[in-house]
Amino acid sequence: MLIFQNKLIRNLLGGALGGLVAWILSEPVFAFAYDPMRIRTIEQMLVFDAMWAVPIGLALGLVLGAAEGLSLRSLALTVRGALIGMFIGLVGGTIGVVIAELVFQQVQWCCFIGRGIGWSIFGLFLGTSEGIRRFSLLGARNAAIGGAIGGFIGGVLFDLVAIPFMILSFTSGGRETGTFSRGIALIVLGACIGILIALVERALAEGALRVIAGRQEGREILLDKPRITFGHDERNDVYMSDMGIAPRHAEIRAEGGGYAIVPLNGTVLVNHAQVTHHALQPGDEIQIGAAQMRYRARKRGAGVSQPVASLPRAPKDLSGFRNLTGLERLCPRCAHANRAGAKFCSRCGQAL
Repeated sequence: MLIFQNKLIRNLLGGALGGLVAWILSEPVFAFAYDPMRIRTIEQMLVFDAMWAVPIGLALGLVLGAAEGLSLRSLALTVRGALIGMFIGLVGGTIGVVIAELVFQQVQWCCFIGRGIGWSIFGLFLGTSEGIRRFSLLGARNAAIGGAIGGFIGGVLFDLVAIPFMILSFTSGGRETGTFSRGIALIVLGACIGILIALVERALAEGALRVIAGRQEGREILLDKPRITFGHDERNDVYMSDMGIAPRHAEIRAEGGGYAIVPLNGTVLVNHAQVTHHALQPGDEIQIGAAQMRYRARKRGAGVSQPVASLPRAPKDLSGFRNLTGLERLCPRCAHANRAGAKFCSRCGQAL
């Protein structure tokens, strides 16, 4: 479905679903292992916390890690993402919950802060797994920041959501066991981590491509690596399942403070014109196979792309202008001045 190509929606729903699965898997541990009469020391409490955190980390890491692969209908990407997410979620969940308990012991008057700090560590680990899955150090950093913020917010809300259940139980004369409040708390926690990872990644990425037409319409591709390959092979950075796309079709490279797209084994159109090398400008429309994408850059003042037809036309005879200053080469298509040794126009991609 197109709605799941939107990473914000996918991470929000995936995090909430992961929280629900985490509650289902962790509640039996809580029910059978937590006994206030037997847990009398901090060491015993930390052991229980670690046991309780294992299914939570596994569940949230699995669902968030597998979400993108599922949206792309790729078994290989789904399995890879799930395994990475499960492993890092397991480690992060265990460490985070233990830290939360240690902080709570020091600030019992404000349990929300302890929860928030502990779950922020968990969110940081989960965010890191997003970058590791894409083999992107910058992506890991950005997602880790988002995960930490989401984990802190979710951790602060963790105990707050229990208050209405406690009031309801008290007024009805029942006994609140915390079962349902923990379930809602974990769903809220997962949703907070998921959506904050996506929001911060989007805000800090140097650039992005948004698919505006094709089977993956609505998908956003973050540009957070020096080289990003596109193709029908699932080993590419960007797996594209549209018809007419080669196994290793094209590549986007970081160049001169921005990005340039270069065809590898297929045709690439930029603003409806075939290119062999093109320095991307905000607003450029790229077509690879049946997929159409629009480029955006985070940095302001990077320039605004113009359609080739609207660019100023070069004089028919450029012989007198080609090396007028010895430092510039005029493009025969758009008359843009390039450096003397340039092989391609930095504006329109035309060979010089």
